[in-house]
Amino acid sequence: MTTASPNTAAAPRFIVGIDLGTTNTAISYADLTDDDPAARVRDLPVLQLVAPGEAAERPLLPSALYLPTEEELAAGLTELPWGRPPYAAGLLARLRGAQVPGRVVSSAKSWLCHGGVDRTAPILPWGAPEGVPKLSPVDVSARYLAHLAQVWDRAFPEEALQNQEVVLTVPASFDEAARALTLEAARCAGIPRPTLIEEPLAAFYDWTRRHRGRLDKALGDNRIILVVDVGGGTTDLTLISAEPGKDGPVLRRLSVGRHLLLGGDNMDAAIARQAESRAGERLDAARWAALVQSSRAAKELLLSPDGPSEASVSILSRGSRLIGGAKSVVFKRRELLDFLLEGFFPLTGRRDMPIRPKRLGIQEAGLPYESDPAVTRHVAAFLSAHAKEVSEDMSFIRPDAVLLNGGVFASEGISGRLLEIIDSWGASADGRHVSLLANDALDLAVSRGAVAYGLVRRGLGLRIGGGSPRAYFIGVAGAGAGGHPQGVCLVPRHLEEDVEVEIPRTFNLLLDHPARFPLFASNLAVDAKPGDVADLSGEEFEALPQIETVLRSETASAGQHGKPVASSGAAVTAALRASLTEIGTLELWCVAKDGSGARWKLEFGLRGSGRDPADRETSEVAPMPKNFGEAKERIDIIYGKKPAPVDKRDVKSLVRDLEKLLGPRAAWPTPVIRELWAALYAGMAKRRRSADHERLWCSLVGFALRPGFGAPLDSWRVSETFRVFEQGLQFQKEPHNWEAWWVMWRRIAGGLDASAQTAMFDSVIKFVRPPSRGGKQKQAEGLQELIRTAASLEGIGAARKEVLGQALFDRLETDGIQPHLLWAIGRTGARIPFHASAHTCISPDAAEAWLDRLLKLSASAPAKKADFIFPVVQLSRISGDRGRDLSDAARMRALDFLGEARALEESLQTVRAFVPLSHKDEEKCFGESLPPGLTLSDGSGTGVRPPA
Repeated sequence: MTTASPNTAAAPRFIVGIDLGTTNTAISYADLTDDDPAARVRDLPVLQLVAPGEAAERPLLPSALYLPTEEELAAGLTELPWGRPPYAAGLLARLRGAQVPGRVVSSAKSWLCHGGVDRTAPILPWGAPEGVPKLSPVDVSARYLAHLAQVWDRAFPEEALQNQEVVLTVPASFDEAARALTLEAARCAGIPRPTLIEEPLAAFYDWTRRHRGRLDKALGDNRIILVVDVGGGTTDLTLISAEPGKDGPVLRRLSVGRHLLLGGDNMDAAIARQAESRAGERLDAARWAALVQSSRAAKELLLSPDGPSEASVSILSRGSRLIGGAKSVVFKRRELLDFLLEGFFPLTGRRDMPIRPKRLGIQEAGLPYESDPAVTRHVAAFLSAHAKEVSEDMSFIRPDAVLLNGGVFASEGISGRLLEIIDSWGASADGRHVSLLANDALDLAVSRGAVAYGLVRRGLGLRIGGGSPRAYFIGVAGAGAGGHPQGVCLVPRHLEEDVEVEIPRTFNLLLDHPARFPLFASNLAVDAKPGDVADLSGEEFEALPQIETVLRSETASAGQHGKPVASSGAAVTAALRASLTEIGTLELWCVAKDGSGARWKLEFGLRGSGRDPADRETSEVAPMPKNFGEAKERIDIIYGKKPAPVDKRDVKSLVRDLEKLLGPRAAWPTPVIRELWAALYAGMAKRRRSADHERLWCSLVGFALRPGFGAPLDSWRVSETFRVFEQGLQFQKEPHNWEAWWVMWRRIAGGLDASAQTAMFDSVIKFVRPPSRGGKQKQAEGLQELIRTAASLEGIGAARKEVLGQALFDRLETDGIQPHLLWAIGRTGARIPFHASAHTCISPDAAEAWLDRLLKLSASAPAKKADFIFPVVQLSRISGDRGRDLSDAARMRALDFLGEARALEESLQTVRAFVPLSHKDEEKCFGESLPPGLTLSDGSGTGVRPPA
């Protein structure tokens, strides 16, 4: 995205620090040719659009991206000295976001760390109206960085940013996938290899830089320092120790807090809810986003030290495009401050822990915000959890000093309140109060601290030790005491960068076959060492995005021995090695132990979350029933390589034979049915021996692999099975084979990736549509199951779903009211998908139109009202996300109908308030029972599952 020519041979002249923030982005730098670079860290003003076609420099680049209409583009709204990009970044984007609903992207960084969605998919602006272009969180972040690169290259045309030493900041709580995606965004912006540093640490580096030469005096007797960084998207907590040393203070980071999606965005949303309440109406997603932008502006204005006594928040009227169609709600300065103090910084005691309600609250923008907004309770929980970092016999540690960072602390009322509360949580041995370490640049300390860290890496400053704040574990087969999952420590806490660790454990792996590495992290595992076994059932263990990979025989990197890698399918004994790289990421390798030196780099899954609860409970290796060997032999008799002397009755009796050996089919657990799939997969080519072979194979494969996800390696299993779809059905004149064919694909549709689902949908939609009058189109065999399969393809996106919905309603007109058509409409228009990301849902407007059509149809068929309950509930249930939920009026129409149809109270409740999908709900959506013990819901209500 930057046009500067590379000059990789030249040594970098500058160290550049970039704070890629949720609310604002900043850039600072130091010139290495200066006599004392640390003394002259500078901030680079960011040229940006401040009005249509008008550019000016500002200290910060607001992290907002506006996607203009074609008319605005043609009028030159985005004109900048280096060109006319198809977007506006910065101040104009933020201003426009409060004026034009649905066309601004904000909080992209929060989406970048949201493991419940595909972060590389175009999903932003969330809840935008139809016709607005969409970008992925990675793309948006890359565009902010590309804008800074253009600004830099214009200021230093001979020193392109891509040739400088760039230090990029991330929240301390970012997991490995979010860090990798941040690096990917940098690469897309033309910044090939930045170094990462955590934001609270960067803020403290800036503080030490400003006190260099007199750090002893500045620290005084303060030995434990708490850094509280409340940004736009996250609250980051870090403990640092300062001990006297021979050559000055010895600084060491002790610990970091867990990921808290809690910050300025939550405050803006809270203010917006107050404004909405006063206005007396509930806004749709686009108008809500504009209101949040206006609330942010009012908050920043009123909390600034010289702010006015009051400020107004604008609420756009429905259908208005510009702010002329808006009404205002006025907030007074003292009123707003009291509101934020009560909600986010309440007076709490040290034993007041975060409140975690059983039922999750509303998620206004589709993000899984922290359920308890009280920052003070989260700070108390952190200081309790990490007290043993300071002393084994302590249950709580009150810090000696606090460093505050983040724009919210520009308000003395808020910063004073937090310091007062922490000070009240106990007294030091000598009765001293908690000190406040002054931060004179709340918006720039992090970018400046990133520069300071770059200078320290060159020996120009005092390094903060402590290494990795987390320990990393690999899950292993077999359960520990109480049946809890176990893991082996791979990387201990406080490991320094560029130190490679090999876990003292080997694995037997097959080349060109899938392998799964379930990884976990903990910031509380104080004493764990490589090879130590831990119980992973506790909340302190965070599941990282899983690694599912195929170790290819032809792609392994040769080691120094230069011996050839084993042939495909060969068993290889391997070990895992890990290191923290100099750029701040975790790097994992699988290393062959046969002397060949072969190594495979293991990459984290970046698209989905890897946090499905089943991942903790389901092992790759599970004990099989004692008769399982006989069961596999029965399958091999029918589908083995050599035709066995069996007749038609033997084929048809296979299921009955398996049930005699394994018990009733409905009770076969997930590990057993996945192993049965493996036996059937081996006989894939032999399914064509007869029509009975093929029909039974489809029936058993779909049953064994349902619902296509939820167990280790399911994505590989489903992708392998999808090869059969491309080959097609062999016995096409057999109606029962077609039924089994479509049932199989309906059962495993949730495991197909978006491209496979789209290919399947495009091939079947013509059969879903009713034949035209006088047309020659032949009705498809197994049509009812084909339609159910089409409705199960949730990953096809909203546009195709609307096409499918129209076809289904057309079918209702020609075929009459049929249960399978109503089920398919409910599944296609569901507010909470069964397996797909929430961004694939049809729009609320489309869902309301479908709802009204259903209600009209139900009135014409009063005897069939009960058949309409499922689709009405699916279309109108509350998801907690304005980008998906119907209007209050539409839901009231749904509730009236459901009352008349005598729907169960549990169904009515899902339309009145947010209720996560239950196991019973999942089975209704799926259309049949799920494997025993398979838990798919994550409780978030997002309907998101780890994509294949």
